[in-house]
Formats: sequence, structure tokens, C-alpha cells
Amino acid sequence: MARSDRIKTFDLERQLLRYLCKEKVFLQRYCDLCKETWWTTAARRFIYDRIVENYHDHRTILSAEQFDYELEKRFDEKDAKLVMDDYRAEFGIICGIAPTMEIQLIIDKLKEVDLSEDVKGLLEEAFELWDTGKIEEAVSAIRSRSVFLKTSEKAGRVISLHGETDDWEKEILNRREFPDKYSGIKTGLKKFDDMTGGLFKAELNVIFGLSGKGKSTVMKAIASNVRKAGYNVLHCGNEENEFQMRTKYQALETGVPYQHFKRGTFTEEEFQTWKKTNAWMRTNGGELYIFEFPQQTDASHIERAVNELKLKGIRIDAIFVDYLDLMAPINKSYSENDEQGKVTGDLKQLAINCDCAVVTATQAAIAAEKQELKERPFLNASDVFGTKRKVHCANTLIGIVNQTATVGVN
Repeated sequence: MARSDRIKTFDLERQLLRYLCKEKVFLQRYCDLCKETWWTTAARRFIYDRIVENYHDHRTILSAEQFDYELEKRFDEKDAKLVMDDYRAEFGIICGIAPTMEIQLIIDKLKEVDLSEDVKGLLEEAFELWDTGKIEEAVSAIRSRSVFLKTSEKAGRVISLHGETDDWEKEILNRREFPDKYSGIKTGLKKFDDMTGGLFKAELNVIFGLSGKGKSTVMKAIASNVRKAGYNVLHCGNEENEFQMRTKYQALETGVPYQHFKRGTFTEEEFQTWKKTNAWMRTNGGELYIFEFPQQTDASHIERAVNELKLKGIRIDAIFVDYLDLMAPINKSYSENDEQGKVTGDLKQLAINCDCAVVTATQAAIAAEKQELKERPFLNASDVFGTKRKVHCANTLIGIVNQTATVGVN
């Protein structure tokens, strides 16, 4: 689908440029976040480039006089009079209009148009590969590009640490005045919350320990506490089926043994407890969503599930993935170590793309058994099973040994 077939954006482009031409506060915040593909005429691209260049050089908005000066500096009046007249007319239209929508809404709409172009390009690339018999390459292209379609929205920008500081000063003062607004989601694990502040958006937290030490139980306990605090949770499991995940959560929240649910041996009193707990959670807690995904598949399945919920108006605050070692990377890997490192990288990117906390679990090395014999056991990154690349991009590591936890923060 061509851009012109999707939506005519000239009015959006002009309104956005009007904000950047006349309001310094918007110029400071948004001038470097616009993309070249948003401008559908040479005149508007030229105007945008001059706005940004002038701001970087002089820290001011672009005046009509400065625009004329820049125009005359770059074009010859004799050879390019029509072009110059066209650019002046466009600049005059932009300066004279009154925006009818907020700048963030304009940017969101332009991003949506860009996204449609990215989708079109992805489908065309995949079809071309498929049409020439390159089936695996087509699947790989879809997997790798589909999950990162929106990463360009979060592309980094180069800034001067001690340059324009007005907005940054406001932000740090606001954080001091309203610290609760910027605190992480509390997990209910006091030591973890005291050391880290809780679970933060766009961060990856990895729990590791030997088999049978309670990694999955700790994850479910944290998820349940997050839910009780009013946040929406998505639990993604490739080790347990949907029934197991649902009933283990309900056993945790009600105190009714899991085996009673599994075997149908719960008493009438336990059944009433289950009903009351569910009623309380529906009224007071956030939502808990269960997603069963196949083993040896990648994080794109999880992001699709998050996006499907988003289309229904449901925001996910924390994602729990149980567990890392049974996943495959999005892109092709060349060794087991490379695969494990890429899976963790994919989960970190998932946290960034979905703007929420991600918690997952992995296995500890056999050498960690020695910690069991110590009076004060302590695990660190060297006790993770396999390559250390598996945890290099994790923001927080939680090691479990002898039913106690040690926490490391990056």
C-alpha cells in the first residue's frame, strides 16, 4: 500500500512544522525525533532541515528573515526562482496555519503511516524470497523484522550533556518531588525492592537457580504481587500448559494445594475460598493473562500477544517468561552459546519495545551446588549455566540457593 493510498499527510506535515517554527518548547523536545520519510515534498524537507540546523547552531526558532537568508545562500535567484518561490510560499502557509491537533497526536499519526510502509516493505521482501524458493530466508525475514518494526520509534539521539538543560532540570526536579511516580513496581520481595526499587519499564530481570529451587514459584509469587498492586501481568509459559499455569497461580493466591485442583479433590470450603479470592482480585487487582507458547520458538510470539492485547485497549505492565532456556532466538545463531546470548537480547528488546518490565528464569551451573554447603550462600553471574552472554544484558540477576535469594544489579 503506497503512502498516498493510506492517508494524505500534507496537512499533518504542515501542522508539525508550524509547531517547530513557532514554539521553542516543542522545537527542543521534538526537532530531532522526526524522520526524513515524513516529509512528502522537497519544500517541506528543506524547511525541516533549516529548522533543525538553525536550532542546533543558534538555539532559536527559525524566523522568516533567517529562512530567506538560508534560501538565498543555497539557490541562485536566476536559475531557481520557481523553486525559491515554491519554498517561500510553503513556508508562508506553514507559518500562517493554526494547528487543529496536539503535536504528539500528529507525530503518532505520521508514525502509523511510516509503520504501514514498513509492513509493506516486509511483505514484499518476504514474498520475493518465497517466490524464488527461499522459504527459510522468508520466514527468518518475517520473524526478525516483524518484532522490531517499531524500534525506529525508540532510536537513540545524540545530545549534549550540559547543553540544553531546561527540560532535563524539570524532569529531575519532578522526580524528586514525586518519587512514587517514578518508582518501580513493587514485587513483594523486600530485599529485592529495597535494593532495586522494584521492576522498571524496559528492563530485563533474570532469576536463576538449580532445578527444584523454586524459580517458577518465585516468578509466580512476584507476578501475583504485581497483579494485587493493580498492574496487568502477562505470564508466558513454554514449560507448562494453560491448565497448569492457571491452577498454579490460583493455588498460590488461594492457599488451596495445586494437587487438589489438578485431581479435583478440593473441598467445598476450598471451592468457596477460590470463589472469594477470584471475586476480590477482579474488583481490586490488575488482570493476569496466561499465554502458552511452543518450546523452541522466539520472543516475537510474545510481542504479538502483547500487541493483540494492546489492540483491545489492554496495557501490559509486566511480562513473565517461564522460561528462557526453552526459547529460540529470532535471528539465526551459529552455536549454542550464541543462541543463548541472542535469546536474552531478544527478551531485553521485548522489554524496550513493549515499554514494560520483563522477568524470566534460567538454570544455574552445577558448580552452584557448592553454595548449598556454605553458611551464607551467595550466587553471582559466574554461577549461571552456559555462556555468560546469557545474562550480560540483564538489568537485574536474582540467584536462588537454599531457598534464599541474592540480588545483583547492572
